[in-house]
Amino acid sequence: MKKVSALILFLSIGILSTAVTFAQSGGQTIPPAEDAPVALITLNLEAGFPLDPMILSVNGGGEVDASTLDEGCAGYINQDPVVTLNWSGQADFVEVFFYSDHDPTLVIQMPDGGYACNDDANDLLLDPSIQANNPPTGQYKIWVGSYAPEQLIPGFLVLTTKPDVNIGTLDIGGLVKREPIAEDELEQHEANTAQSPTKAVIEPMEEAVEIAAAEPIRANLSVSRAVAAFGISVPDQLCN
Repeated sequence: MKKVSALILFLSIGILSTAVTFAQSGGQTIPPAEDAPVALITLNLEAGFPLDPMILSVNGGGEVDASTLDEGCAGYINQDPVVTLNWSGQADFVEVFFYSDHDPTLVIQMPDGGYACNDDANDLLLDPSIQANNPPTGQYKIWVGSYAPEQLIPGFLVLTTKPDVNIGTLDIGGLVKREPIAEDELEQHEANTAQSPTKAVIEPMEEAVEIAAAEPIRANLSVSRAVAAFGISVPDQLCN
């Protein structure tokens, strides 16, 4: 005899949210990059793109010395670019910067094969920023690096053609204008959810069900479905 504990599982529709935790500056160690997957993104943008600024969540850092690409580049990058940008159209400028709370670097390979690099935007900002004036149509390969080797630096890569959006004034929280949910409505929603019969819960049965090893299990199964009347073939009859 084998004892099998039966579980009753009630499933509900839910929302799965993924939280990214950023290490705070002030002594916390940045996790090594070697075990973390790098987000590789291919982006097709045309001048005048509506989602301006374009904000991408990516990981910076790697084991490749960026100075091997160009002596003017600093930091350590991944072997592959984190973003490949296929750009078309005409714009006065495109600014690319990385928004984080660490010390990242930025490397961009231009369509002509040359490189543009930056470490710190200025003396007050450790985040890098690169602006291309009248950017030509073509492919741009973008790497986000770390100042030290084999570090993982999460953050936001921002691409914009708006002069009022820059690394010093960007407020990500202010980009979406949404009124907060009233506290009384939130409490009522939580109360309704708690009382809902579809709330996700796993409960074991009070008693285990004993099933013999060779004992067959029989059950009655009924299946029904709707069939259109005109789909039924009846001799000498017309169904509609």
